[in-house]
Amino acid sequence: MKSKAIVLSDLNHLFTKFKDETDNTQFFMLVADYGKYILEEERIIPLVTILSTEARSQFKEYKELRQTFIDTLTPLTTDLFQKIDSYGFDDERTRSQRRRLKDKLEIKELILCENDLLDFYLPYKQLLKLIGAKIKSKDSLAQHYSKKTGDLLLAPLYSQVGKAGSAYNTTRKSKTWWSFYHVFRLADEGLKLNKNSKYFNEINTNKKFYEYYFNWIKENKKTSPIIPTKKEYENFISDLHAYLVPRIEDDYIEDYTQDNTLEYKSYNSTAYYKGNKKTFVGKGKALLEYLSKNKGTIYSDEEILKYCNPLLDKKKHFRKHKDILDTLSAIKEHLKVKKGEPFPIDFIDNQLTWLHKK
Repeated sequence: MKSKAIVLSDLNHLFTKFKDETDNTQFFMLVADYGKYILEEERIIPLVTILSTEARSQFKEYKELRQTFIDTLTPLTTDLFQKIDSYGFDDERTRSQRRRLKDKLEIKELILCENDLLDFYLPYKQLLKLIGAKIKSKDSLAQHYSKKTGDLLLAPLYSQVGKAGSAYNTTRKSKTWWSFYHVFRLADEGLKLNKNSKYFNEINTNKKFYEYYFNWIKENKKTSPIIPTKKEYENFISDLHAYLVPRIEDDYIEDYTQDNTLEYKSYNSTAYYKGNKKTFVGKGKALLEYLSKNKGTIYSDEEILKYCNPLLDKKKHFRKHKDILDTLSAIKEHLKVKKGEPFPIDFIDNQLTWLHKK
């Protein structure tokens, strides 16, 4: 691993070159170089991994709400399509709206920067209106309306998910992971680094956009209608640099990478730390068992509950953040970890990990 001083020198050099560049094409090449460096430098990888974990966690909340909307919409759409076929409706407007809705429902992946609910809701409403006007019978379309209010059954859910989508769109733009995401994509796809599976494996990033744009700028084209502007990338890099430098200077990760002082043996469920040893059961065993096999991976509360609970009796399941926090505190107490002493297992930006040196 390079020394802290060399990494900081390299990073500041790349940042200065980017800040001073006036040529449009060279500017984006330097942004990609900066991205490549942070994706490949061992001292920086844990820091950007934290950002990608935060991105997936925030995206997951909106994605799950959106999926609830899709799952509710799908049988309603099936009913409309069956009525179109049984009544023989075949005019151009009906065909057009049906095609729009069918195409959207066939797309399984959601892009991280997408908020597309209206593309589902509008053709659905249009189809319902067209069919309702022709059938002129509310009873045959009753399942699409609330029995209590008479409003569209989907309307409250659409409003709820729409608000979540708007909040997600607004919040992400204030997060450093949003800056990393764009720098990452330009570097990974433009320079063909093929690191997408490590950072954004749950997200369909549609590589064609950035591959196309990178070729565009290399040909000295000055603008593109589909990708962030030069000014936006200036802000992205500045934000990312301001996040990375103080954390590298303060050994933000280094202080936590003492895995040589902590060992866990699965065969006897025993942890060893600086001459102390303790055999664990229950939640302590489950947490150590899982994290010891996945060092360097950063987990949200939801992921800990998902992966550790199957290792426990149901009555002893992790239920919330406090359970995880209390379990970690108990592990440290049993192993006689001093107050304030760096410990390999810890929360970083509210994500739990067992950090380690490669």
